[in-house]
Amino acid sequence: MAAKYNLVTTRKSGITESDSWFLGQDTAKATAKLAEFLINPGPKYINTIDRVIQYLYETRYWAIEYSTRDHRDQHNKNQGLQLAVKSVEFVSDTSFRDNKDRKSSEGYICKLYGGPIDWKATKQKTVTTSTTEAELLALAEAGKTVQWWRRVLTVLGFEPDHPLSIMCDNQQTVDLLTKEGATMHTKLRHVDINRCWMKQEVSAGRVNVDWVPTAAMPADGLTKALPKQKQHLFREMIGMREISHLICKTEVV
Repeated sequence: MAAKYNLVTTRKSGITESDSWFLGQDTAKATAKLAEFLINPGPKYINTIDRVIQYLYETRYWAIEYSTRDHRDQHNKNQGLQLAVKSVEFVSDTSFRDNKDRKSSEGYICKLYGGPIDWKATKQKTVTTSTTEAELLALAEAGKTVQWWRRVLTVLGFEPDHPLSIMCDNQQTVDLLTKEGATMHTKLRHVDINRCWMKQEVSAGRVNVDWVPTAAMPADGLTKALPKQKQHLFREMIGMREISHLICKTEVV
């Protein structure tokens, strides 16, 4: 029976850790979670895949927009928030101990002129004992991605007109990396190593870490399942736009 479900799962979605990248950043969390059950899937996971496929069909007219203009949506206007578009942006987020094994989920997005070009949603490999520790591990992963993209952009001859920075919605974590004398006590050696490395990169000016309100966090949808209204906002914050009005009206929907 398990083999049957596995075959159906593979044929219906082809979801793996690598393939989830091609399905889009707005489904990255769902596909990353489903990939955990490929070896021994059951009926409810096939039903979940059907829901993902249905979502992909319902949002088939949503596309990524790359632009130099500043994108603002009505939600953020009402709250006095502005999503300033830089040429290159990085955001990092976590969901603390949200898995059954108490490991946290993390995700990052790299945006170029308002649209995502690189993203990842995954489960952290170790259990952390605080939100700050989880955020530090996620920021270190994003920091390595910043370094990689810096080298790529340099090779391409593209020089951003601003320092490369990572947005984080945890103020305590940002303070740990940006303020002199800020310390933390952890018995997790790998967390402390990542903290020291990130603080080194920030101090050297190779990467900045900036605070952003949770309501304006573009990576929120990479770490948790969102209700319909917030999922719509998530798509807008990562640079996706509804383009059905640009498609020929004679097309059969």
